[in-house]
Amino acid sequence: MQAINNVILGTAQLGSHYGINNTTGKPSDLDSFDILQTAYNHNVRILDTAQAYGDAQALIGRFHIQNPDKKFLINTKMTINSTFSELTEWVEDTIHLLHVDQLNSCMFHSYSDYINNPNIVKELVKLKECGLVRHWGVSVYMNEEFEDVTKSAEVDFIQIPFNVFDNYTLRGNLIEEANKKNIKIHI
Repeated sequence: MQAINNVILGTAQLGSHYGINNTTGKPSDLDSFDILQTAYNHNVRILDTAQAYGDAQALIGRFHIQNPDKKFLINTKMTINSTFSELTEWVEDTIHLLHVDQLNSCMFHSYSDYINNPNIVKELVKLKECGLVRHWGVSVYMNEEFEDVTKSAEVDFIQIPFNVFDNYTLRGNLIEEANKKNIKIHI
């Protein structure tokens, strides 16, 4: 298995009351900025966010405005629902909201969105070619989903939950298979 080479900070709690043990709720903007500043000061350069994370993306954008020399790379997830209309417009709006030049990665927030929207996969490939998106991927939860996505020739990465104590045997083999195909894994 490859060594971990990047730490990615998740931002769900920065934009919403998130977490099973969260008793204090969403942090204030000042506390959120302190979290982002501390992360940046400790060489964390990638944030994981999503349109479903409340106002996390807007908060990150405000941080970037106030700290133009401390821009994070952004991995974001899209949810395909009734309010989602056009991918290129969504990507451009997200880039503008986050105050970045491009998305480091754009991923489907669910396996079902990935499977049910092959047209968006084609658009993601085009957005990657024109430089608005560096990488694209899929966030999955089930081993069957993980296995299916590894069959894609175009996917750059797969985001998975992982616990070495309860799922290494099967998921570890799938990670090795993905590595053979140059598919990166985000855990």
